[in-house]
Amino acid sequence: MSYNMGMTEKMVRQSHRIIVEGMDGSGKTTLICDLKLRFPELQVVTRPPGVPFNYWWPQELDRTPSEPVPLHDRFFYSELVYGPVLRGRIEPRMELINNMIWFLRSTALLIYARPHSAVLRTAAERNLQMDGVMENFMPLLEAYDRLMAEEMTWYDKRFHRYDWNSNNGYDNVVMAVEDYLK
Repeated sequence: MSYNMGMTEKMVRQSHRIIVEGMDGSGKTTLICDLKLRFPELQVVTRPPGVPFNYWWPQELDRTPSEPVPLHDRFFYSELVYGPVLRGRIEPRMELINNMIWFLRSTALLIYARPHSAVLRTAAERNLQMDGVMENFMPLLEAYDRLMAEEMTWYDKRFHRYDWNSNNGYDNVVMAVEDYLK
């Protein structure tokens, strides 16, 4: 499959997309389950186990407009953090990365699940993590924070930080999703 020149055309077919990003233990999956209950029209999307990232996300872009709005439990940004820190490289080609970033910045709603680092580390330690995550916890967290700080400026009102440990974090995300789906 080739996703080069026709990629932008395919991406436009599905202009609404909600992405929840963050490290393991950040509350992504719990938030997504709550949002799915509140907004049943959303379709939860995760990368199937064993499917390489660079094959999976272009397929996701082929969704037709009649399909439900995807609610991603991670999508593209995780590769930009985990790839360099854990493998020393990013898997997709740079042209695909650039196309994807510009498309998402103009259309998607991005939610960064980011509780306080001590809370996040405790939550991550409770669950089995892929190799290298706990040993590289701080470099991963710092890479996520840098990337999300940059994306926040591009997404503007379509960027929300979610802290499941705060009183109003969930309510703010719900209002953002409601506004986005209008």
